[in-house]
Amino acid sequence: MSDSMGEAVYKAARDGKEAELRRLIGLGGSVNWRNPEHGSTALISAANHGHEGCARLLLESEAIEVNATDPSPPSPPHAPSLFALFVSDDAGLVSEQLEDGLTVTEQGKVAVGAAVSAATVAATAAVRAATVAATAATPYVSAAAESIKLGDNKSLLDAYTGIPAEYRPAVAVAVLFFFFFCLLLMLLIWLPACVMWLYGYVRIDPDPPIPIRRSKNRFAGFAVPRVITIDMLEEYKRRVKSLVPKGIKYEDYFPPIVLSYASGRRPDDCEGSGPGVVYVMGLAEFLHDRGLRCFSGLQVPPGVDWQTFMLRLTGENGKREKPKVLIVLLTAALYQSEPCLKEIDTAIRQEIPILPVRFEDDLPGNTEQWTNLKGAEWEMRKFRVQEKLNSLNNIPNPGTVLDRPSALDDIMAELDARGLPALAEPVPDGQVQENGFALRALLPETDAPMLQSLEALLKTEPSEELGTGRDVSKKYGPYDSLKLACAWKVDHPSNLDKYTTGVRRVQEELKRLQNRGKNVSNVPVKTDRVRGFTLSEACNEVILLHGTNPDRLLDLLSTGLNEHFSGTGAGTAFGDGVYLAEDAGKTDQYVGPDSAYDPSSELHKWLYSETVRHPEDVFYVLVVRAALGFPVRTQRTLDNSKKAKTHDLRAGRVKSMDDGAPIFPINCRELSAVPGVMPTIRHHSLIAELGQDLVRYREFVLFNDNYVHIDYVIAYHRYNGDQKLRMTDSMTDSMTDSPV
Repeated sequence: MSDSMGEAVYKAARDGKEAELRRLIGLGGSVNWRNPEHGSTALISAANHGHEGCARLLLESEAIEVNATDPSPPSPPHAPSLFALFVSDDAGLVSEQLEDGLTVTEQGKVAVGAAVSAATVAATAAVRAATVAATAATPYVSAAAESIKLGDNKSLLDAYTGIPAEYRPAVAVAVLFFFFFCLLLMLLIWLPACVMWLYGYVRIDPDPPIPIRRSKNRFAGFAVPRVITIDMLEEYKRRVKSLVPKGIKYEDYFPPIVLSYASGRRPDDCEGSGPGVVYVMGLAEFLHDRGLRCFSGLQVPPGVDWQTFMLRLTGENGKREKPKVLIVLLTAALYQSEPCLKEIDTAIRQEIPILPVRFEDDLPGNTEQWTNLKGAEWEMRKFRVQEKLNSLNNIPNPGTVLDRPSALDDIMAELDARGLPALAEPVPDGQVQENGFALRALLPETDAPMLQSLEALLKTEPSEELGTGRDVSKKYGPYDSLKLACAWKVDHPSNLDKYTTGVRRVQEELKRLQNRGKNVSNVPVKTDRVRGFTLSEACNEVILLHGTNPDRLLDLLSTGLNEHFSGTGAGTAFGDGVYLAEDAGKTDQYVGPDSAYDPSSELHKWLYSETVRHPEDVFYVLVVRAALGFPVRTQRTLDNSKKAKTHDLRAGRVKSMDDGAPIFPINCRELSAVPGVMPTIRHHSLIAELGQDLVRYREFVLFNDNYVHIDYVIAYHRYNGDQKLRMTDSMTDSMTDSPV
């Protein structure tokens, strides 16, 4: 009966059945019963199978023999038994068992042996075992070493290695020699590097800086790092995207030069990177420093279909101007890239000039090019591309850009020969900082699509309304059309930041209104017909116009549109706000002429140069991006008569067309709250609809300048048929600035 109970205890410990094990021990089952096949005990079995709870139960039994060993080699004495203690994270219990049953030398053996045994078990248990073993065994290892020194019993070296005493000195010398050899090798490698680092010759850095540097006068070179990480790739992309003029959306960026390249990823490079990425970034920065804008795949935003790259080569299928040249970066990887083959073939069919620039010397021959692409269509593409590239002279020839920096001058000479203009002379950095903004003239050679969009904004309906209306102080003309003379892109970083903040607020509030069941659909405006502007529906963003006088234009560009000053020149029909229009016929009622170039004029110094000359007899209108948000509509204006001496009398008749509530309940600088919404959300804009007080044109008024941003300045002429209207000095004196 005793043997059967002992065998049951053994099996329960082996299988990790704690409840059964507890019951059997309580019935008197033997905790020291050995398996006749291999002689292991219940404690050894529990330890070998990693059953911590069972090991604890067995160790709590007074009859347990902790010195029982596993006869199966090569386990050190007591190691499996003690491993059951180590996995319990109880260092005190380990020490107690060691002290109770083992000699000092054996204690050291057991502690070290248990740590070795722990390393061979499952990873998680091994880590815990090693930690506890180190804690519990520290005093016993020292004691064991002392006993070895005194010759007590057998040494650990005898127990584990079996090396005879006569060979130990030779082994010790060999170990010491190997140790000092490794130390010397490390010193030979690291000491010179440390010295050079201290003197600044070598920078030891886990994240080395991007090696390409920019120079205003001469390009520093194309240095490819040994490995390109994801952080480095993101930095490359950021630098290339920063070359795009601020304020221009990706959808509207169609520069005259397109770069075709293959990344050529190496085994250790991150996905999407390779030497080609460094080459294309370096070339893009070089061209930018020389005043030429270009487009490459690094500027394609994440998640955007790669086919949008092809639209740069086709001019958006004829809707925009095609590039003047495709620069092909010749590398071995390019001749295996499907996108590159498509790009070059598209340029050939679009009759776009191709400029091959050689960045690698060892390029594959015709039979080794694009071998991964099969089929009749690909063979035809390969034939066209190979025939074209073989007929062109590479830059440089012979050599590569990497070993012949003068090749960059050859590239510039080729581009100059193709009539690619440099950008207009930029505003000096100090001046941008002082005035807060910069202007870039739009040129027909590079900005034809945007110029067409801006000209479309000047079309007015109906044309017979031009030069009429009570807002015009004096009739001059007649004229029946407005025509674009020139235009500028406005870059105002601080105002753009303000506008971005305002847009974010409008978007958040529109979401809240939509959740409350409000209709937040976009407001249709006349300018919707004009292409070329990317607008956010999430804030009800639209393109509108604001007319002004030449003497006010520079201030508006510097400070932005401000609700506290707009409208002061021609009355305040809806209070102190930013007045905008959807029709150029409305803004044309308020503009004043700029008849001729004046070298002393600060405005003219900003606008005109050798590149863009003063066109004479022009008027100015601002193209404004506005977040209308949730607007309120009315057909009545404020009562500005002398009889309206109180706010209620002045604003009482200006009521919402939707619910009849007053639009200005408190003052004329703050719109009413959207009804039925708490916390309060005020209307973001006012739309003055036709009817009652408004006859010809709708008006849009915003009372927060964070909701508007000036994108462009247009200078235009007035025409009567084909005849340009010329202004007189008397007419100049009669003009007034406008709220619109």
